[in-house]
Formats: sequence, structure tokens, C-alpha cells
Amino acid sequence: MKHSKLLLAVVAALALILASCSSTDDESIVGTTAAGGTDNTNDTSDSNDSTPDTGDDNTGTTASSDVPLELGRGVTADTIKLGATYLDFDFLKDSGLSEQGWGDQELIWNTVADNLNNNGGINGRTVELVTRAYSPVNGVGLSADAQCLELIEDEEVFAVLGGFVGPAETSNECIVSTNATPLIGGNQTPERLEAAEATWLQFGGNRSTRLNIMVDLLDSEGFLEGKRIAIVAALASQDASDLVKELLEAKGANIVYEGVNTSEPGADIAAEDALWDVLGEQIRVNEADAVIAVAGTTSAVRNVNRLDLGTEIWATDSNEVTSLGSSVEASDANGVISVVGLTDQETWEEEGMANDCVAPIAEANPGIELLAPNEMEPGIEQTFRQIFQACRDLAIFAQVAELAGDNLNNETFAQAAEDIGDMDLPGSVFASSSAGKTDLNDAYRLVEWEAPEGGEGDFLPLTELTDNTP
Repeated sequence: MKHSKLLLAVVAALALILASCSSTDDESIVGTTAAGGTDNTNDTSDSNDSTPDTGDDNTGTTASSDVPLELGRGVTADTIKLGATYLDFDFLKDSGLSEQGWGDQELIWNTVADNLNNNGGINGRTVELVTRAYSPVNGVGLSADAQCLELIEDEEVFAVLGGFVGPAETSNECIVSTNATPLIGGNQTPERLEAAEATWLQFGGNRSTRLNIMVDLLDSEGFLEGKRIAIVAALASQDASDLVKELLEAKGANIVYEGVNTSEPGADIAAEDALWDVLGEQIRVNEADAVIAVAGTTSAVRNVNRLDLGTEIWATDSNEVTSLGSSVEASDANGVISVVGLTDQETWEEEGMANDCVAPIAEANPGIELLAPNEMEPGIEQTFRQIFQACRDLAIFAQVAELAGDNLNNETFAQAAEDIGDMDLPGSVFASSSAGKTDLNDAYRLVEWEAPEGGEGDFLPLTELTDNTP
């Protein structure tokens, strides 16, 4: 079970997530109706698009026409019903997979939605938010698949924010593929995107984007020069491992060993370490200077230290470094190199995040102590992570929905996502959405993990941010 914690903060997503009233203040977003559709939307005759009849509850007229609107499921003339998912940290803490959670997640989601509504909503519509907690481990606790079906079939939401991460991330297919419902968040893969029947956006770079940028930066900053590199991939990440190898070879890197951690998510630590006894011996025999961990970062950190391999660790997923789990201390990962956008502290201090997210949440909930990332200590609820996620995801949805206009349905939402271009998101420097580009963050840099003994940590910048906007 403990290995499943390695994947729990993928989001994007951490990647992580934002949204609130800043989205309604962006003057570049106009309330016009976008035309046309894409291959990622369902036909308006499909039951999931829920084209309404001409009754008063679900129809209206545009500013320039008396033609009834064809509103999507969960959309009325006055409201937009959205689902929001969040990790069941009570389960994680009870299972020993996490020392702390992300605070009162339902409260944060509801507060950012209230803040958006208090500032005019989306084209005059208010957001009705339905929240659901889920277990990151399929088949245990609150099933992600069951929560997906409740939100879509029972609650009839227009879109889902947050999505599912960790071993439960396959349940994102229930949202965007099986039920053709727009999704903001989750964890994209090329295969899942190809199968999607509705718009799927996430803030953080998807795996292919991150890997390309990371290898480019490692090369341009001289990290590959003279290094003997070992690639160790988790069992479920062979496609990513193949891409890493291809990218490194294109840069002329010296790959001396390729290994696979065949432990299934949920395997016990003893079994995982036994596998690493073999992997570690090969890394030592091949005199590797650096191990690039393609998923399974906690396992790599624990065993490179345990076996005293003396290698650098390059983690392809920064979220795994910020969510190491209970089998290692944060300081054990000191020196791990990865690629991120803004650091957690920089995100917290960014003007949009500070003014449009943190301040309204603090004002609405005076009884909650909101601590900055650099104020964290072990055991303290990391509420800032839920603020990032909720604010950013709602902001993404709101800005695209604003551009989609009064006639909000799957087709107009998809077209708006392709047309919107540069986006102004809280906690972000460069972000954009366009045709074929569904991961929004365009600002990346190499970073190095640093944590005090017995304390929490954060990434420190090794390079300047680069703008990767297409």
C-alpha cells in the first residue's frame, strides 16, 4: 500500500491547481460565443451533451439573437453545476501513507467557488459546486470510479475539476471518455488524451512535455556532460522510460544501465528494497554517476541512500519529491534535481495567487491559519496545496467558459479552449491553451530539493525560468 503514496500528488496536476475571482477580471476574456466543434467533443445530439428543450429553466437567448441556446448538461440560464474531487487524506493518514493532509479541502473548494460567484460568476452565471472525496487506491475506500459516476450520472455536472491522481488516475477515463465530460486536472497521458471524448485541460505539463523540457535543460546547463547515467523506471512507466532514453540519446548522453522496478503500486517496502538490491548492484557495477528516476522517486531516494550508491538523482516527476511519503525523510531527498515552474513559495507569493486566492480565503475563514510553504513543519496540514489546486483549476475553467459565451456546451467549451491562447492564471507566469495543447503551464526551470534535518523542504531554483509557450 505504501508505494501508492508515490503517485498521490500527480496534478497536475500539481501539478497543482488554481482559480477564483481573478478569472472574471481578465479583460482579454470576452463573453462571446465560440463557434464550431472538435474531435474531442460529443455531438450535441448525444445524451451526455444534454441539449435542453425550450423550457424556461434551461434555455435563453444571445444578446443578438432570439434563437434558443443549446446548453450543456448542468448548465441553466443562471447556473453552471460543476463537480470537484479531492484526495481522501483521512484514509491516507490512517493508512500511514501521509503524516498530514491538505487541510479542509471541501471548505477550500467551496470558498473559491463562493469568491468567484461574489465577483460576478461566469458570464453572469453562478457556479454550483458538488464535491467528492476519493481514495487514491482503486478498490479501497471511496472508489474514484463510483465518485465519477455519482457526479456525472446522479449530480449531472457539466465538468469535473481536480480529477483523479495516483493509482486512481485511470478513473479519469470515466470522466472524459466513458461519459464525455470536460475535465480540468487529473493526469494526462497520450493514450488517455486520444481516447477523450470531451475537453481535458491540466495546468502542469503532461509527462511528454516535462520530459522534453527536463532533458533539454539538463543538456543546455551541462548536467549531461561526462555523466554515466542509469535509467530506473517504475513498472507502469515504460513508455515514459522509452521516451527518456530516446531524448537522452539524441543529446549524446552516456546511458550505462536501464532497470525496471517491477514492484506493483502497493507493494511493501521490504519487497521493493529487495528489488533495489539488484538494481543498486547494477548501478554500482556500471559506475553510474546519476540515476534518472522515471516514477518511483521515493523508492529511488530511499535505496540510493540505503545502498550508499553516491549517485545524483534526477526525478522526472517533481510532485513525487514533494510527496515522498513516510518511508523517507524530506532531507533524504536533498540534492534531487527535477523540473518545475514556480516553486511552492514563489507560487504563494505570486500577485494573482496572493491577492485573488489566498487573501479571499483568509478573509472568508478567519479561524483557519494559512501558512506559507516556507513555514511548513512535519505534521502541519499543507492547506496551501489545496488552495493552489482549487484556485488554479477553477480559474482555468472560468476563463475558458467565459470565452465560450452564453451558449455553454461541450462544443463551445472545446472551441474556446483551442482559441483562448495566453492565459492569466493565479500562481503562474506563462500559460496558454491552443489546438493540440492541453497542458497549460509554459514556465519551467531546473530545481534542486533542499530540506532541513527533520523538517519540510522545497525546491530551490538552479536555472532561470524559460518561456516554452508555442
